[in-house]
Formats: sequence, structure tokens, C-alpha cells
Amino acid sequence: GEKKSQVDSIEGVYKEKELEAKSLERKEHKLVTQIDESGNADEVRRSKLAQEIARLKRELTMLTDDPDYAGKNEQIAEARRRVRSLKDKSTQLMDELSAIDKESEKQQNHNRIKADAAEKKAKLDEEVAKDVKLRKVLGREVDLIALLDHGILDRDVKRVAEARETARVEMERQVKSANDAHLQKKNDLGLKLEEERTLEEEAVMIEAELKSQDVLMLQEGYDFEKPVKE
Repeated sequence: GEKKSQVDSIEGVYKEKELEAKSLERKEHKLVTQIDESGNADEVRRSKLAQEIARLKRELTMLTDDPDYAGKNEQIAEARRRVRSLKDKSTQLMDELSAIDKESEKQQNHNRIKADAAEKKAKLDEEVAKDVKLRKVLGREVDLIALLDHGILDRDVKRVAEARETARVEMERQVKSANDAHLQKKNDLGLKLEEERTLEEEAVMIEAELKSQDVLMLQEGYDFEKPVKE
């Protein structure tokens, strides 16, 4: 009778603890569902959850360490299975929390990397906006940052370079054409001067020849047949 009374007492205590364990399990589930999906759990709720888990573990430890707990009563055996189930769920929950912490760290690293990249991009934009060499080629009013962001900065520089090269080639062609025309005129002028010198020389020769003849030949009415008769 006394032994049965002790077992009944243990069962009563355990049932009370089991009800409390179920209540804790529901609280666990509720707290878990409240964890932010992005992995950034609210620190206050995380702290409360950790406290509930610790309390649950203490209660489970008290039950499993009770020397009278190892009875063969079916209700006690079922209760032990229930305890193991709760312990497994607690372990699973802790693993999930650990995974959340890791994801949170990844998110923090991602945010830090993203912030660093944004800072570097801002510095690059500032550097590009003040780039004197690019301004000399593309002009003061061109939005260099927009060209860089759209991946066409090199295209526009190439376009200007090609346009300048085309202009240079055309200028060289015009200079050559002008030089050729000048040389042609110079050659034409040289030929003309040479022709004039030849004509002058011929005139001098004719004049000298005339001077060597009878002066009267230059007079009007000169009888050219008279010298022949003589």
C-alpha cells in the first residue's frame, strides 16, 4: 500500500511536470515561429527563448535523475518517452538557433561587404567625375559616371579618338593637296619663266642679227633687190 502510494505520488508529480512541459513546448513553438525569417532574430525574444529552454532542461533533468522514476509502470515508461521527445525537440531547436546565428553572421558579412563596395564605388565616381584626361577628350558637360555605369565610357572615348584620327587624316590630305598644287604652280611658273627667257634670248639674237645687217634695211622703202643686183 505504501509503495503504491509512492508510485501514485510520483505519477501525480510527473503528470504535473508533463503538463508544464507541454506548456513549455507550446511556448517554444510560439517563440520559434516569431523568429524573423531573414535570420535577424530579436535579441530580447532570443533571450527569453534561451531562458525557457534552460528551464525546460532543468525540469527534464530533475525528472530523469529521480531514482524512483525508473519504475516499470506503463505511464512512467510513456512519460520517459515523452521526456526524450522533448529533449530531442530542444536539441533540434538549439541547432536551429545556431543555424540562425550563422545566417545572421553571413547577413552581417554581406551587409559589410556591400557597404564597402558602395564606399569604393562612391570614391571611384568622385575620381571619374574629376578626371582631367577624360574631360579633355569628352568635354566638360559629359556625364562620365553615367557612361561608366552603362559600360560605354570606353566606347565614347574610342569614338572621339576615331573622329580625331579621321580629322587628322583629312587634314593631312588637304595639306598634301595644297602642297601638290603649290608645286604644280611653281613648276608651271618655272616653265613659263624658262619660255620667257628663251623668247628673250631669241629676240636678242634677232636684234643682233638685224644690227649686223645694213641699217637701211630698217628704213621704209628699202630696196631689197638692189644688194642682190650688185
